[in-house]
Amino acid sequence: MIDTILTGLSMAGGIFSWWQATGSRKARKEAEASTNRAEQQLETAKKQVRTLQELVDGLKPPVLEMHYSSGDTWLLKNNSATSIRVEELMNANEFSTTRYLDTPFDIAPFASKNVMLYGTRLPKCSKTLQLKLGNGEETRIPFEPKPRNH
Repeated sequence: MIDTILTGLSMAGGIFSWWQATGSRKARKEAEASTNRAEQQLETAKKQVRTLQELVDGLKPPVLEMHYSSGDTWLLKNNSATSIRVEELMNANEFSTTRYLDTPFDIAPFASKNVMLYGTRLPKCSKTLQLKLGNGEETRIPFEPKPRNH
């Protein structure tokens, strides 16, 4: 009789162990599925942040830009919060004459510098200012030629 009870308890223990193991495997699979979903959501969120950053960057004005002022004068505008040093006008030979572009010079944050460019309506004249900056970077700043009515 004791043998029967012990056998029954042993079988009950085995069934309980099997039930726990099955539950444990199921819980592990559910945890793995949750982890996979969380990783996919994280990747989706990262892609959305990159897309939004690209949109924001596209809305920002360029760091340097040119705007027509009057006569033969344009404004070279610094749109950044830091001073920009211009070391060299690399394409000075593409203009008839330039004034106020003696390099090097600095443009304060959010400030403009008057630039005189003569001959911008001529076909050979460049419509881009090519500058070498103090950080060694070279940049091209497109601008519209002098309007006909000026």
